[in-house]
Amino acid sequence: MILKLLNKNIFSLRPLVVICLSIAFVLAALMALNSGFDRHPDELHHFLAARYYTHHFLPPIIGDPAVRETYSVWGVSYLNFQWVEYFLAGKFMLLLSPFVDQQTAARCFQLFLFAAIGTFLTLRSKYAFESLVLASFLLITPQVWYIFSYVNNDACGLVVAFLIAYEFAIKDTLLERFLSGKQLTGGLIFGLLIGILLICKTNYLSFILFATFWLLARFGLNSILLRKYALIAIVAVLVLSFRVGLDLYVNGETNLVGASYINYLTGHMSSSGTKLAAYQDEIADPKYRPSVVESNPAGTPPDVKMAAKGVPFLEIFSKWKWHRLSFRSFTGCYGYMTIFGPGTYYTLMLVIYILFGTYVTIVLLRSRDQQVIIQLIITGTFAITCILSSAYLSWTYAFQAQGRYLFPILPMIATLVATNPKLFNEKILFVLLLAAFAASVYSFVFVGWAAMG
Repeated sequence: MILKLLNKNIFSLRPLVVICLSIAFVLAALMALNSGFDRHPDELHHFLAARYYTHHFLPPIIGDPAVRETYSVWGVSYLNFQWVEYFLAGKFMLLLSPFVDQQTAARCFQLFLFAAIGTFLTLRSKYAFESLVLASFLLITPQVWYIFSYVNNDACGLVVAFLIAYEFAIKDTLLERFLSGKQLTGGLIFGLLIGILLICKTNYLSFILFATFWLLARFGLNSILLRKYALIAIVAVLVLSFRVGLDLYVNGETNLVGASYINYLTGHMSSSGTKLAAYQDEIADPKYRPSVVESNPAGTPPDVKMAAKGVPFLEIFSKWKWHRLSFRSFTGCYGYMTIFGPGTYYTLMLVIYILFGTYVTIVLLRSRDQQVIIQLIITGTFAITCILSSAYLSWTYAFQAQGRYLFPILPMIATLVATNPKLFNEKILFVLLLAAFAASVYSFVFVGWAAMG
């Protein structure tokens, strides 16, 4: 039916994607403005971290009683990290404070991010079809719309990653002009985007690695380009260093972005001897205190530090069903990981994704284009890296099979497809995407909204 409509030109692809994005935004807005507060994953602690920055510019002093309520039972506060989302949300809340309450303002920041990236990509699609392809990847799972409907730290990184994907996929972007020697602005802006992503949620490190290899594969490497890449890296590091410097200025130490995750991967719960570690050990729930978790993992809950307890890595799949829970929470899971749709819905989404992945892989391999195949390998490698790192953290830290940790894969695949649009049959591509969108609407409305609205 959809193919017939497209063949008769009743709809062109651009209006169709704009309509679908509009529907997704309305659904996210309805969820944001009508669902109960803190009925979504960790929303209270996300909100409290954002609220702190409504009237602050510097991170809090470790041990400040004014931010005690931002700490979880783990003795961890989102304010302990360098993540920029909370600062931006806090200032947005301040702007809206004369008009709405703080909780609504915080959720409106998420909606603003959704509207901003959707509008940007669809407006740019007037000049570049590739931008329309990128925008369509915001439509293929309701979990994307869900993270734009409540206060969290997932949406901001996804938006920045899609902006980077735009710079990769579109011809004659600011990045391409910079690398071709036409202007300096593109290098500064691209470095700024990478730097901002470095101070967003840590799972986007996999996307930064993807971006690094994609940049080298697409534009090559010579002495001139090496200096340009160095400028991008310097700008990105300056952004990160500025944020870390704020921690050093306020507290004399920093919980460097990503450091905690590196500690988890190497088997250490925290950096002992720091003021932050001491404070966390003081206020955390006894069974989650860093010193207890590190020295006596056997005394912690079953889903914590499974690797240290001698649980085989594969057991998180065979017994804990990490893969099933991650896929379901990637394609439609609501509330505190308690509201799922029927099994047939997830089966349908799996079939659509398999068909889409198979089609894309076959088309790219059949091109026999070395550059295209390298791009496919890069995308596959870092998509798998994202998946395995999430699984590994569930094994070494705490079992958290949450599909939003896999969201960096979306802009990766979007970059791959949007960079090579002429290789694909547009109708086949968009029918598969629209099938995922239609199923996503069902999940959001009849599962998520039915339970949360």
